[in-house]
Amino acid sequence: KMHISHVLVLSVLHYSIKSCLGFTGSPILYQQQLSSRVFANPVGFHFQELGRQRRKADHYTNRRLGTTDLQLQLNYVEPVFRPPAEAESFILQVTNGCSWNKCTFCEMYTSPQKRFRVKPLEDIEADLALVGRLGVRVRRVFLADGDAMSLPVNRLRDILILIRRHLPGVQRVSSYCLPRNIRDKSEDQLRELRDLGLGLLYVGCESGDDAVLRRVNKGETAASSLAALLKMRAAGIKSSVMILNGLGGPDLLEQHARNSARLMNEAQPDYLSTLVVTFPLGRDRFESTSPGFRELSQRELFQEMELLLQELRLEKTIFRSDHASNYLALKGVLNKDRARLIDEVRDALALHALRGGVRVYCCGSGRYKDEVLHGTLRRAAGHDGRCIIR
Repeated sequence: KMHISHVLVLSVLHYSIKSCLGFTGSPILYQQQLSSRVFANPVGFHFQELGRQRRKADHYTNRRLGTTDLQLQLNYVEPVFRPPAEAESFILQVTNGCSWNKCTFCEMYTSPQKRFRVKPLEDIEADLALVGRLGVRVRRVFLADGDAMSLPVNRLRDILILIRRHLPGVQRVSSYCLPRNIRDKSEDQLRELRDLGLGLLYVGCESGDDAVLRRVNKGETAASSLAALLKMRAAGIKSSVMILNGLGGPDLLEQHARNSARLMNEAQPDYLSTLVVTFPLGRDRFESTSPGFRELSQRELFQEMELLLQELRLEKTIFRSDHASNYLALKGVLNKDRARLIDEVRDALALHALRGGVRVYCCGSGRYKDEVLHGTLRRAAGHDGRCIIR
């Protein structure tokens, strides 16, 4: 059975992932839907490529993947999360957990071992040095955990310099970021970090409506999110914003959609993604501050998405709504593709009205990703992104 703690044992990794989780594809790249993000193997680069590059090294014996006993002594505290777009990045854990960790909808960092703490710089350098010695070509690095940008500028500077020293081929460094992480960093400081390689920050705004943000104990406002996004933009750091579809429930559906669109229109992020709020570990944490909260039905989620798209006035934002939690895969550039995306949502609404539910079939897995009849949801695995509405 799969066991990943502080040591990644490659001899059992491929078999364990496929047998325990039912996933196929690249031996080292896998993802599992958990909460509103992606649970990831922290070492995101491909070990077949590693094998090709390390054949000439005296201390490395190249063997067929699946039988090699190569071990990477990397100092991870599991579970580790990363955005879907960072699937092939090297995940460098520089903090553990989330410095806020009070959002009632999020259970990513609530396990005891994920209590927030800063990773010692010598441990970070040891991980970088090990990967550097392996000779693998690393082009992107993702700084984990939940908000590595909570670190002071001096520490972030040191980390980025170490990345350059040990992994000189890295072209971009990215991280999750809370708006509050940017508040005490000046535009000049952010520009310095950008010059050292920090190119993209994933910002979980979740909503642009203050009432929704208060309900879920986000600790932010639309104004604080906007200020952070504008400062990042001025410093030349790209932003990828996440909005949670359904977070306002039925009572705040309209204002959640409208005000989230208003925030995006003012911020003009480089990337925008929507995910559906889910409770894979139960609703107790969420209901502690939102008693009686009702999750949106599939039809209501489509209606909220339609309203959000109608209200968006973006110039050249890459839009994605294709996370494992989404019922309907939507991709495009806004506002260029807005009319098409709205039509796709309306088609799904019409089909829902006709059949009482929409089934999303994942071509790669041969299974239904979502099976919804009269508002009852049963999720099935499927991760290749090629889906058909039936």
